[in-house]
Amino acid sequence: MTLGLISKLAAARRAAKSVAGLAPPADEMFLRSNYRGREVDLRGGVATWSGLINAAEGKAVDMAAMAAVSAAGAAGLVDDLAGDGSVRGLKGHLGELRRGRVTTGAVKIAVLGAGALAAAWLMQPPGRPAEVTRRLGRTAQIAVDAALVAGSANLVNLLDLRPGRALKAVALPAALLAARRSDGDQLAAEITGVVLGSAPGDFSERTMLGDTGANALGAAVGVAAVRGLTPFGRLLAATGVAGLIVASERISFSSVIRRRPWLRRIDDWGRQTPDPTPEGGGEAKVTGGIEPPTGAAGAGPAHSADQPSDTGGADRNAELGDG
Repeated sequence: MTLGLISKLAAARRAAKSVAGLAPPADEMFLRSNYRGREVDLRGGVATWSGLINAAEGKAVDMAAMAAVSAAGAAGLVDDLAGDGSVRGLKGHLGELRRGRVTTGAVKIAVLGAGALAAAWLMQPPGRPAEVTRRLGRTAQIAVDAALVAGSANLVNLLDLRPGRALKAVALPAALLAARRSDGDQLAAEITGVVLGSAPGDFSERTMLGDTGANALGAAVGVAAVRGLTPFGRLLAATGVAGLIVASERISFSSVIRRRPWLRRIDDWGRQTPDPTPEGGGEAKVTGGIEPPTGAAGAGPAHSADQPSDTGGADRNAELGDG
């Protein structure tokens, strides 16, 4: 038991150091202004993604984690640098697809789904089909596991609206999965380390996760959950994640957080400047702060540093003041 704990702590420390060592100097193409108008570096998310890939390599390559994290991070990077910020939410991207226009968000949905499906297939236990189908059915279980991995990637991205919020959302399930003995405990420990390594830059608003880091973190914790939970537990988790994603199309997560003091305290913890709360407990509207620096070479369509490009429409309306 003690040796297992030491091993997990060592894995977390290695992962944290890998993120700190990978953060490169600022490049204008990766600079954005966040919701407070502060200049932040998108390469913080690239470093987080790289740290997770290093964690998946480990002593023996974790092919499922590698597939999910690589696909999620790559799709997020394309959306970060070339995404059209005018299209928001799952409904928005699918609506554009029905009109014959392929957005980077739609591409990301496809790539995320493919990576999650590959990861779910790679995590299926060996054995004759008859042995597997006694529980839920091989095909159905792959579908549930893929939904959990892809949904987790999207949900973490939806929560990345303020510094540190997405990292806190990942830290709790990763720490719980790391604390128990399961096939996913080592990966969960390394995810916890990546979160710790990413925290200083993200909390201080020097870097941002962006779609790259948030999607990769969510996919990784989804893989750890598939490995660490029972089939029924994975079904419950996938259902809960899907419900939150659907709710994000109508409900602003930020509004819910700001109106509940205990959630607001958790959300503000660790930040240099807590969000203002207007009298009456409503949502503080924030305007502007979405443009990349003047003359940013190769900068794609701008989006808020803490506003993922495929967030639900409700959060988009609550985050950007309309008058």
